[in-house]
Amino acid sequence: MAVVAGCTASDPAPPTTSADPYSAQVEQAIAEAQSAQASDAQIATLQTIAATGLVTYEQAKDAAMRGVECAQNVGLDSTYADYESPAGFAIPAFYADGGDEPEIASAWEACDLQEAFWVNKLYQLQPDFQHLHDAFDAIRLQERIDCLEQFGITVPSDATWDEVATEIASLPTDQSLTCRTAGVG
Repeated sequence: MAVVAGCTASDPAPPTTSADPYSAQVEQAIAEAQSAQASDAQIATLQTIAATGLVTYEQAKDAAMRGVECAQNVGLDSTYADYESPAGFAIPAFYADGGDEPEIASAWEACDLQEAFWVNKLYQLQPDFQHLHDAFDAIRLQERIDCLEQFGITVPSDATWDEVATEIASLPTDQSLTCRTAGVG
């Protein structure tokens, strides 16, 4: 039995203030979706995103719900649920189950591409969402640095994620797990 899921990003996402790089990502998503023969509903949502410069939680949820319907139409047991990101944001998602793993994954992926993939991608990439996650990641990074220091490892205050991750990986398993989960939950 296999379970697969599709995810988007958090709610709410305030209007974006810097649309230029994001606009290019939106245009690329529209072109890719059209090339992949995404549903008319997903294309229409992408065009709305292009006009407004943001993806709402409701748009992402509607796309996930269309994914559920598509998966059910091809015989999968599919449901909608909000997934919670480590930062505590609700992420619209759809899950599928109901048979052989490769067949489920293939059918789910086809439904995701048809109904939700590009909307969900843009939801996660929109600038204001990224700013919220960057702020959360900065807090988690400092908590991980603090954890390393509790175990006697000195880390520069301007250490990067990669530097901190390398130090955490060098710890014994129980200490490593403690520091890897620092700042989560």
